[in-house]
Amino acid sequence: MDMLAYGLYRDLTGTIPYVNGPRTVFVKSKSQKAPYFRNPTIWMVGRKGALLQGETLPFLVEQNGWYKCLSDEGKPVWIFRRHAVLIDQNGFDVKIPDEPPPEP
Repeated sequence: MDMLAYGLYRDLTGTIPYVNGPRTVFVKSKSQKAPYFRNPTIWMVGRKGALLQGETLPFLVEQNGWYKCLSDEGKPVWIFRRHAVLIDQNGFDVKIPDEPPPEP
């Protein structure tokens, strides 16, 4: 597109903005021992295990402040967002928007 604009006008009139491609997202523990559970729970009972600080699990979905991810055994587990952050495959933080984008 840039080359077409330059070819027509002999000047660069605009560019196409960079768009992030699909990313693989992980849940990274930010607590010393971040507990994870079989199901999201108010009382935080039924603990299935814990992640040490900096360990990661593949992210599946976020629901009501809980991150659903896959354990090392390949089974879904839940970790509360207070104990973890979302990162991409390069280790950068992933931001979840507060509200969905407007409809076009």
